[in-house]
Amino acid sequence: MGKIKVIGTAQRNVPYDVMNITITFNSWEKTPSAALSHVDEQCERFLSLLKEDGFDIHKLRMSDTKLSQDRVKNDDDDDEENEWLRLEATANIDIKISVKYDMSVLNHIKEILKKENFDADLSIYNYISNILDIHKELLKEAIEDSKAKAEIIASTMNQKIIGIAKVLFGDKYGRIETEEDFFEEHVHALRGSSLSDELSADTQTIKECVEVDWIIE
Repeated sequence: MGKIKVIGTAQRNVPYDVMNITITFNSWEKTPSAALSHVDEQCERFLSLLKEDGFDIHKLRMSDTKLSQDRVKNDDDDDEENEWLRLEATANIDIKISVKYDMSVLNHIKEILKKENFDADLSIYNYISNILDIHKELLKEAIEDSKAKAEIIASTMNQKIIGIAKVLFGDKYGRIETEEDFFEEHVHALRGSSLSDELSADTQTIKECVEVDWIIE
């Protein structure tokens, strides 16, 4: 009876299935109250347009308002050495949206932002909702890969696999919960179609590797 150590691997290209969209509304004014009013007006307008389109805005998330003041040079001051400065107030609010991967949804939001000429930044984070389940499946596949290799090696010595002495693998990933979807199917009818609506999600390569000590005899 003896042991052989064999590394098994498995990988899969998995498309992203969830989009986290963040719209950051910005405002730059001479006073804090004016900055707050402007950024609030933009948010209210954006939310009202989504509601008019039939979206359930109760499931959107909004961050706390960020407000700051900085000293900036007067716009009409051509003297670079002039020390006269004025205060400028900046306000920001984030609206966060989570939805199944769908380019038509993202394009619809872009269309609203462009049409209304909002002072807004748009960021998108795509992820895989069931990544933990995929890692579990790949672990099984990696063990099977290791076993297949070990059986080939054992057969060359006229021996066979009778069990496992030890398995080493990494457990680095946690579950990511999928949030409930709130965008309706009629999003396609809310604006003109775009070729990018038909694009598929990008993929992520997920890998697992195991090191198995197989018992042979």
